[in-house]
Amino acid sequence: MTRGYSGIGPHAAGPALTAYTLPRAVLLILGGVLGDRHGHAAFGSDCREMSG
Repeated sequence: MTRGYSGIGPHAAGPALTAYTLPRAVLLILGGVLGDRHGHAAFGSDCREMSG
């Protein structure tokens, strides 16, 4: 057995990594657009209130 072998091939790793990174990228872009449109301070305080 090789060191660092996870047991999944590239055909399974590709969709798994895409499912992990795609929502993060979309939310990052959406957050930037909303922050630019409504102001960074107001948007940041709203996010803090929503997160608890």
